[in-house]
Amino acid sequence: MSNALKAEIESRVRSGMICVPMEVLEDNAHALGYRFDRELDCKSIARYMAGERAGATYPANNLYPVQADNGVGAFHIDARRDANYEKLKSMRNSMFAVSQGFIVEF
Repeated sequence: MSNALKAEIESRVRSGMICVPMEVLEDNAHALGYRFDRELDCKSIARYMAGERAGATYPANNLYPVQADNGVGAFHIDARRDANYEKLKSMRNSMFAVSQGFIVEF
């Protein structure tokens, strides 16, 4: 595990986020009526541009959540804006996974 990955995991845990297995992210999204379109995974090196961690980088895999019933992107203008959407946004800011050397986020 790289130092950048370790530092990001530690920073997220200190901030109150929880690290869960990838299956938990997928199961929680599914329970809310969403799924991740894994054909649109976006692997990159994320960099903090401001704040106390400005300049720090970490390997990131960003997922694309879509509504399970019709495939519309969760954050698309025509997507539903119900209680489950609010729960998905909360999940986005409270948990992450680590898989294949990447922080998995959405």
